[in-house]
Amino acid sequence: MTIKDTNVPATTPFHNGELMVQDKLGVKEVVAKYAPRMIRSFMLDQHRELFEKLPFVVLGGLDKFGNVWATIMAGSSGFVTTPDETQLLVNAGLFTGDPLEDGLLTDSKVGFLGLETTTRRRNRMNGRVSAKSEEQLGIHVEQSFGNCPQYIQKREIGMTRGDPEAVNCVRTEALTASARQVIETADTFFIASRTHEMNDDASTGLDVSHRGGLPGFIEILDDNTIRFPDYAGNRIYNTLGNIVDDGRVGLVFIDYDNDALLYISGTAKVIWDNEISGHSPEVERIVELKIRETVHNFGAVHFSEQLIERSPVFRRFGG
Repeated sequence: MTIKDTNVPATTPFHNGELMVQDKLGVKEVVAKYAPRMIRSFMLDQHRELFEKLPFVVLGGLDKFGNVWATIMAGSSGFVTTPDETQLLVNAGLFTGDPLEDGLLTDSKVGFLGLETTTRRRNRMNGRVSAKSEEQLGIHVEQSFGNCPQYIQKREIGMTRGDPEAVNCVRTEALTASARQVIETADTFFIASRTHEMNDDASTGLDVSHRGGLPGFIEILDDNTIRFPDYAGNRIYNTLGNIVDDGRVGLVFIDYDNDALLYISGTAKVIWDNEISGHSPEVERIVELKIRETVHNFGAVHFSEQLIERSPVFRRFGG
């Protein structure tokens, strides 16, 4: 159910779920002072420059049933282009077996994240699909904004497309042993989330974000339930706001050991600070995810990877 708030100003870049979380956590008035200048309807030149040199980007989209998936698209540096400040082109196709192969329809909403793992620079963009073919995805910008470098592990990552004939795509309704191993050893994943309503308001749609921690920061409760901590961030609460507003989310993990991508789609809820105990002071909230479907895509992409340095933030976590 969408949360209604009759006091939402017409100029806010946020939807009702985001505003509710900001209000609950006592930052709504502070965020309202800087967010309209931070969240723009166009890409700054520095954002365009970053997108255009990346070897991979992260996308959030919907399948034909409206379920959320996060995915990765990759190519040689320069495979993303920005013809102007409101148009972005991804000049690559989805990997074989990607759960969004039947999604990303023209005019559908998407979330977009550019992350340079060697420098920890990251910028986000939300918009609509303006064109789609097997080798290109066009996106019209609706919201564009930068993010801080917290919790990003500095590493070198290379990706090359695998042989489509050799892909082994394992779909399940619960975590397999191999999926569990990926999650238990992960220090990074990406999460896509959606609003309940999808309309012409730029505040509605999808968002995709980065999550990082020390290996083991994700807790597996059972084959259909995982939990992960929410740390202090930019205080605008895009992901938490979407979870409050709708709940459907998608996660993607890079499985370096098996040259695979692990996709998870399900429904999330927020466990607030007054409901949790036994966690370190850095954990402000917990997100719990009920898994609907997993896709473990072996062989669609080959990785090279070298960890350079964990996020300095984790030194105070004991890492």
